[in-house]
Amino acid sequence: MSIFDVQKLDDTIFNTLAEFQVVAAKASAVEKQAAAKNLSDEVRDKQLEGLTMSNGSRVEDYALVFTLPCYDEIELIPGGGDRGVALANAQDYVDLVLHHSFHETVKLQVSAFKKGFNSIFPISSLAPFCHASCGGGDLESIVCGSASTAADWSAEALTKHIDPDHGYTRKSPQYLHFIRYISEIPAASRPAFLKFLTGSKRLPIGGFASLSPHLTLVHKKENPGQHPDQILPSVMACQNYVKAPTYSTYEIMKQRFTYAVAEGQQNFTLS
Repeated sequence: MSIFDVQKLDDTIFNTLAEFQVVAAKASAVEKQAAAKNLSDEVRDKQLEGLTMSNGSRVEDYALVFTLPCYDEIELIPGGGDRGVALANAQDYVDLVLHHSFHETVKLQVSAFKKGFNSIFPISSLAPFCHASCGGGDLESIVCGSASTAADWSAEALTKHIDPDHGYTRKSPQYLHFIRYISEIPAASRPAFLKFLTGSKRLPIGGFASLSPHLTLVHKKENPGQHPDQILPSVMACQNYVKAPTYSTYEIMKQRFTYAVAEGQQNFTLS
């Protein structure tokens, strides 16, 4: 059994994840100073070596791997059982555990609810509410969102309703590439892209303008030794945040987003 006691799931796991996040942020600050030539390699290594949790332990002392705590059979990334958690990838581990805890498990609960509901009141009986006689599916649009139009996906409209932040501005090449990428997505591929971004295959009535908060592109920082082109984009659907590093070219960015959308593999680095 790992250090995470199943009966103390909430306290132990989430307190430890919070401490991991703190030391990961401190490590990132040290690396920034070193990159700016404000620290020598020797001082940087010493400071990183000294980053510990409140109990004096280092991230590596926990001997964790990229599997869901208390569920060794659930890998957070392909081959996660063989990848150790260290200071350099602690933030990735935190992101993945939270994603699986609050997203993947909810999908199972929703599936169970649908099964139970269907056993009492067949879901197919709701079909009349989506019939053309209801004004072309107005009720469906209100509940499920509206089918997007070509105008919603124009570069001009996207620029108005997608914001840059945390490292990007409206003049940043990465932001401009992101707008271009979305505007060029074929109509047949848009539902999958929207599901990747927001968890829903449809936009709300009003399109991107009605997303609350607005869809926002933010800078995703790489770990020491990583190249931005190796990193896949990720999202925080609850905040409509899209996190992407500074890819070297538009084509690389397009490839990484297309792969992430198709495979659903978020927040891990390509080998």
